[in-house]
Order: sequence, then C-alpha cells, then structure tokens
Amino acid sequence: MRALILFGILLLPLSVSAHASMESLYAKNDAGILIDVGYDPAPPQVGQRFLLDIALREGEETGPMVDYDSAWVRMSRDRTTYFASGIAESSIGPTTLVLTLPPVAEGEMTLSLRFEKDGEAVAEHAFTLTVLPPENELTTQDYALMGAVGGLVIALMLMARMRYTQGKNRGAILRT
Repeated sequence: MRALILFGILLLPLSVSAHASMESLYAKNDAGILIDVGYDPAPPQVGQRFLLDIALREGEETGPMVDYDSAWVRMSRDRTTYFASGIAESSIGPTTLVLTLPPVAEGEMTLSLRFEKDGEAVAEHAFTLTVLPPENELTTQDYALMGAVGGLVIALMLMARMRYTQGKNRGAILRT
C-alpha cells in the first residue's frame, strides 16, 4: 500500500503538465479543447531521437485531460508525407511517440494531429516545426577527400620505404 501511495505522489507532478521539461505547442479549438504538444529536442534535428508527447485538455494548459481513443500523427512537407501513424491514447500520462527524423525531414515540416473518440474527430490542428540539419555530419565528398589523403600518405610511405631499402642494397653490392 505504501508503494502505491509513493508511486501516486511521484506521478502527481506529471498530471500538472504533459511535458514539464519539453518545448510546448498549444492550439485551442472552438469547443474549448486544448491540444497540448510537447517535443524534445527543441528544435528537432535530423538523425536524433525525436520525442513527441500529445494530450488533450479542457480549456487551459493545466486543465483536466480530455478522453480520446486514438490520435493520428502526420509529418509532411507540401504534398509529401514523411511519417504517418495512428497511436492509441496512453492510460497513464501523455501519449508518447519516439522516432528518428530522416535527412529528408530537414527544413519546415507540418505536424498534423487529429484526436478521435468513437470514430469522430474531437480535435485537430496542424503545427509548423523547423527541423535542423544534423550536427557534424560528414558528406560523401568528405569521405572521398579523407580516402584520397589517406591513400596519398600510404603511397608516400611506401615510396620512402622503397628508396630506403634500395639504398641499403646498393651499398651491399658495392662492398662485395
């Protein structure tokens, strides 16, 4: 029983915010339902883990949670969809999605969310996110340049070794 009470006390801060340490996006519909989106890292970056927490609330950021069955999450640019998936509502805390953003996701992306209850849309909104390029990513040209420099260094070492061994052999022939 004590463990259950301790667990409840530890979860209490999570009920105040869907994502206390994340960047947040909010949108309210005409019915007063707030779409609460948290994401990390902020801003998102290609090749890194991208954590997305989504929740529905009544009225404000600290309002009570609104029940829904599932959410549709879509990341797109113009008419091209890069990620789309349905996700069931989490029974504890916010509904969470974790993915790694591919190189094609760099730039302005549209994050579309639609929440459904009993097959009917409860709330939906499209947010704009800027996805940054990866840090310190080497391109094909970088690898080609490193290979060429490495090959040149090896060739120079082999030439020096050949000259050194040829010089030793000449001296041995002259002595005999």
